[in-house]
Amino acid sequence: YIIYDLHESDFQDVEDTIKTLKFQKMKTPKTLICISTVMTWAKTPFKEYKPKDEDDPEAEEGEGENEEDVEDLIFQLDQKDVDTDAEEEEEAAPEGEGSEGEEKAPPKKYLPFKETEYALRRPSSNYQTLKRLETLALSTGEATENLNVYVLCAGILYGNGERSFNDLFRQAWLQNPEHLRYIAEGNNFIPTIHVRDVAGLVSKVITKQPENHYLFCIDNAKKPTQRRLVTAISKGIGTGLVESVEEDKSIPEIFRINLHMMPCKLLTEQEEIENEEGDVETIGFKWWCDGGLAKNISKLNEEFNRFRGLKPIKIFLTGPPASGKTLQGHLLAKHFNVPYINAQSIADYLPRVKNTELVAEIKEKLEELKTEMAEEAEANKPEGDDTEIDPDQFQPRIPDEYMYQLLRLRLTDNACHNRGYILDGFPRSYNDAKKVFLHVPAKGDDEDQDEEGGDDDLDDDDDDKGNLVIDNDIYPQSVIVLQGDDQFLIERVRNLPEDMVAGTHYNEEDMERRLETYHRVNDSEIGLPSVSEFFAENLLEVLKVPSALERDEIFERMLTYAERHGRPFNYLTVSEEIETQRIKKLDDAERIRQRKQREEERRENIIEEEEREVREERVNQTKNAIEEREQGLIDQRSEPLRTYLEENLVPFLSEGLAEVCRRTPEDPVDFLAEYLFRMSVKVKFPDPSTY
Repeated sequence: YIIYDLHESDFQDVEDTIKTLKFQKMKTPKTLICISTVMTWAKTPFKEYKPKDEDDPEAEEGEGENEEDVEDLIFQLDQKDVDTDAEEEEEAAPEGEGSEGEEKAPPKKYLPFKETEYALRRPSSNYQTLKRLETLALSTGEATENLNVYVLCAGILYGNGERSFNDLFRQAWLQNPEHLRYIAEGNNFIPTIHVRDVAGLVSKVITKQPENHYLFCIDNAKKPTQRRLVTAISKGIGTGLVESVEEDKSIPEIFRINLHMMPCKLLTEQEEIENEEGDVETIGFKWWCDGGLAKNISKLNEEFNRFRGLKPIKIFLTGPPASGKTLQGHLLAKHFNVPYINAQSIADYLPRVKNTELVAEIKEKLEELKTEMAEEAEANKPEGDDTEIDPDQFQPRIPDEYMYQLLRLRLTDNACHNRGYILDGFPRSYNDAKKVFLHVPAKGDDEDQDEEGGDDDLDDDDDDKGNLVIDNDIYPQSVIVLQGDDQFLIERVRNLPEDMVAGTHYNEEDMERRLETYHRVNDSEIGLPSVSEFFAENLLEVLKVPSALERDEIFERMLTYAERHGRPFNYLTVSEEIETQRIKKLDDAERIRQRKQREEERRENIIEEEEREVREERVNQTKNAIEEREQGLIDQRSEPLRTYLEENLVPFLSEGLAEVCRRTPEDPVDFLAEYLFRMSVKVKFPDPSTY
């Protein structure tokens, strides 16, 4: 047997194989199966239904159809859904036909395509080669002895992690965007089939060797329109929201086809087989997805998670008020791309609950509480106060027994089921945790019970019976306790900015009250177990982190703990990228530190240079002052000596030098000495006392 999946195979390899088989003489029978796609029919004009005219003797055998035979197959199309070729034919109709005043012709009816009409198929431009391979394979089978060739025209494939529907599944899984899109009215038919059902049909073709060699391999979904498929994916995996768009180029071609086909007989026929006891059993095709994609969306969701390595991250955070669990919870929710859930968001989930009986019951209870609060306020009014009290002005909290049920519903919705959750501060106590995470195993279908809103709040009698078990569908994988002593937490609140604490419970009076409430249920003086002990008793490792640590260190510890069994794929940033980002962050921090250090050193150098220049200026000023003072003293002291020389020596010395210049004696020094000696007798000896 030779089997080619033309969705994945190299077309040249397939063509070479077929041509080789065509010119090969085979002594033993061989079977070639090519799995193709309905996209080779994408541009085929619709086949108009023509009733059989019994009164027309010239009607050829097989022309026309009896309406009672094809009643379930006939369909009509909106004009905008009709193929372009059909529109052109209508435009080319003779003038006057269908003109004003004449009775309008009844709307045309159409029939699904038959397998035997494969010669009529017209592919889109991207599938021309695929059609050519189909034709080559079928012609080779007809021309080659001992070679059976089958072409399975498969619907758009789904399942096992998805390929064609991957983008839609991914968008629904991430719930981004919230609304899945379909084009226009979305009434076009999209034949589909699960890949495992394709494999089942291949097996049956090998076994049965049917006479028809071109087979429609599509599932038995009823009206698989584009809108129904998109809506099913959104409801089964995403938010349940869809929207119509006129055009969106990101929507692939497979969602634009409009093909009406019926599954081949091998998929629909029933066989009678005698079992070992001699009884006759009727056995049909063993569908993996009986009823199509929409009917099996829960199974496909689990397949998608398994094949794509998608696992929910479920974390419960608890701790005293102001311990930082809300901040860390938001950080974890953002990091893992999971919903953040606290008591307020649980209450806000009420409008989204589908269980109308539960919603009505909760609303009735809230109205009772409003009335009680109004009556209490009325009784406490001062005398003479005639102000009318409106019960609607009060906003009572949803009682815990309903909060348990709302939380269970929230934890089972698509976002939490697929991606997980960060649960902050609720349940608050050991008993609260039992009410939420323990349930009585259903004897029937668990899904039916969940659809009705989960178990009702559990009473102590159930606990005593010991018939409660962990509900693994919603049970957390990680429990983190943020710890801190009261004085530290109160001091932390005191240091918060005023605008941050305004209108909140973060004031000293409320903090003392809230801390007392927390310790009463988690640090009981009479030894009652805490909420974290509930999880420890059920073999779940609990991480305790001091809230006094730096924020980043707390987050790193929680992250390491949450990923202790490995980091899921979940379309998150991969570990290598995270490490690269972490190293980049450290490098950036180091560069900033070094830049600040350099700037600090530069500032210090500037200051030091300025101080040095000031010191040098002072030294220079002092030095100059000293030099000026010393020069003054020298000048003052040398004045008499200068006068003495100028009066008694300089004139004679100058004249002697001039005489030397005139005479130019051989021995000028001796000549000068003799000259000065001769002149000395003429000089009046000075009085030293005058100098």
